[in-house]
Amino acid sequence: MTIGSDRVATPHPLRGRAAIVTGGGAGIGRAIALRMAAAGCAVGLIDVQEEALARVAGEIGAADRQVCQAVADVADEEQSRQAVDRLRRDLGRLDILVNCAGILRLGRLEEISMADWRDTFRVNVDGLFHVSRAAIPHLRAQGSGRIVNISSWLGKSGKAYYGAYCASKAAIISLTETMALELAGDRITVNAVCPGIIMRTGMRDRAEVELQQLGLPSAEARMAGIPLGRLGQPEDVAEIATFLASDAAAYMTGHTVNVTGGLWLQ
Repeated sequence: MTIGSDRVATPHPLRGRAAIVTGGGAGIGRAIALRMAAAGCAVGLIDVQEEALARVAGEIGAADRQVCQAVADVADEEQSRQAVDRLRRDLGRLDILVNCAGILRLGRLEEISMADWRDTFRVNVDGLFHVSRAAIPHLRAQGSGRIVNISSWLGKSGKAYYGAYCASKAAIISLTETMALELAGDRITVNAVCPGIIMRTGMRDRAEVELQQLGLPSAEARMAGIPLGRLGQPEDVAEIATFLASDAAAYMTGHTVNVTGGLWLQ
């Protein structure tokens, strides 16, 4: 026990809690779902990829943790509401929401297609808005809650060819701050994680192909600019998301946490 604290460290800090993770079928969302399950949490997964959802649900179930899943496009308001309501019923409660679903489309602002621009905002921003609006009444009814939004270090800095993504992730940071203020009275904390260059995700795989087509540096080529000397992994983000969902972060709200290896310091 730490001097001056009545909290005792536990290997299962989320035991008895229930979380919904969007984008839970792969990449960072999968890593967060697995980490929270390991911390004792029951987990509900939302993703558009049914087979991917089933694989992750199987991994969590194999560890003898409660898990349920809902195939839904978070960009669709009604699908989002139905998915959240169904998972809340299956889980029996809702304490934590992790908004992780997201896409990346590269291109100069004067050249990016309107479809790519709109899709970026539909998934990254509208998706967070839809799922949060559906989940907040359940969290409020529970008497407290945690919302963790996955933004990006590029939500804090513009970058050529990443305009749509940067703008959408900046919107997430702004929404996080607004939600934190609006929900503080309900004992619901809202924080964001800003990952840096994260490998082993479908988003990164697609980005690497597009970067090569555009003649831009790959992630490996940019590693020299990262002070900690390595690229990020989904598990790096999952650890921070799990912390923010725990009682250890009970006095944090409206905050954005960088997970960039020192690539971004503000």
